Amino acid sequence: MPKKILKFSLFFLSLVVAFFSWLSVSSAINVPNSSVWFLPTIWFALFYIFYSLEFILVSEKFLISLSIILGLFLSLIFAPNLRHALILLLAMVLLFISYRQIRKDLGMNVKLHLPKTLRMGKTAFMLALALVISSQYYFEGKEAGLLKIPSFDAGVILDNKWAQEFLYKINPDLQKMDNKKIQGFVVPDYESEKLPAVPVVMAVVLFLTVLSLGAFLARILVHLVSFVFWLLTLAGMVRIKKVPVEMEVIEG
Repeated sequence: MPKKILKFSLFFLSLVVAFFSWLSVSSAINVPNSSVWFLPTIWFALFYIFYSLEFILVSEKFLISLSIILGLFLSLIFAPNLRHALILLLAMVLLFISYRQIRKDLGMNVKLHLPKTLRMGKTAFMLALALVISSQYYFEGKEAGLLKIPSFDAGVILDNKWAQEFLYKINPDLQKMDNKKIQGFVVPDYESEKLPAVPVVMAVVLFLTVLSLGAFLARILVHLVSFVFWLLTLAGMVRIKKVPVEMEVIEG
């Protein structure tokens, strides 16, 4: 019973988070203020956490498939466009690839090591998110007549004392860099390159920015997913058991 509750809770929460993620992109498009991109960053961090937990804990492929399809296609509410739907299909394939990579690594491990397992599917996952975010930005922004290159102020996160300490534990090398060098490392300053403010260029800029930011945040998020997984085991919602395995070895 606890497993069923967890399974359907993750399914429901993933869809809720997905909806608010696409809503936050829409808000960022319609509210001309660079700081509004802080909220989408939080929502997409939650998107990654909940979908990663689903990929790890839910074995039913039908439920995972439904979660991926519905979660991505909720973006059509804000950018109802056929070409955007085609981009969503590509992103869907990438998320399925991420899911398969994670499940394959889970099946190969003798001992659970979730950060390593999640890193196996990280690239495809971040590519999928970057595609959908930039596609929605392009099609919705084009309709809204948006003329501003999107920017992310990483300082909103990096200036926080607790966030700094956590980041330094994850990556000690960051202590050698100042709240500007880190900003450039996390989010390259494409805006300063005086790119033409046309929707297709801005969509490409956003795609590259999301990939840069996603690659950085994923280093932290894999540990947060592991922490939530650990809490679920403590609560008895998830059980870990040891089973005998057969291995092929070369005789000496």
